[in-house]
Amino acid sequence: MIDREPRYQWPAELKPISAPLCGPYAIALAAVRPLDEVFAQAQSILGRAQQWRGRIQRGEIITLMRSLDVPFRVLRDCQGKSLAETLKDLDFGSQFLVNITGHYVIVLDGLIFDQHFPLGEPIATYRWRRRSVRRVFEILSTPL
Repeated sequence: MIDREPRYQWPAELKPISAPLCGPYAIALAAVRPLDEVFAQAQSILGRAQQWRGRIQRGEIITLMRSLDVPFRVLRDCQGKSLAETLKDLDFGSQFLVNITGHYVIVLDGLIFDQHFPLGEPIATYRWRRRSVRRVFEILSTPL
C-alpha cells in the first residue's frame, strides 16, 4: 500500500490539473512559486498567445529557469536511459527536473512529482517510468 500523506508542502496553487502544463508546472515546483506566476512569465518571455496551454520545448525550459533565478546544472550522462534506470543514478535528497519523452517531472527523494501526482508517486507505480530520459537538470538550491 502506498502512503499518500503529503511529504512536501507545495504552494496551494500547485494542485492537480489536467492540461499540457508539465513544463511550467515542474518549473513552478523547482522555483517554489505559484503556477499562475510562472505561467504568465513563460507567456511573456516566450511570446506565447493568450490561448497557450503550456507546451514548452527543452531550450525554453532553460530560458524560463534562468529568468526565475532557479540555479541548475545539466547532467549529460543520463540521456537515453529509462526514467526508472536514471532514478537509480540520481542522488537521494537532491532535486531534479527531468525531461522524459513528451513530459517534464520533478524527482525528489525517489518520488516523481508532476501535475498528475502532486503528492509524489514512487517510481515502481509511476505510469511513465519506462519513457526515455532526454535531459536532466539538477536544481542546485531549493527552498524546501
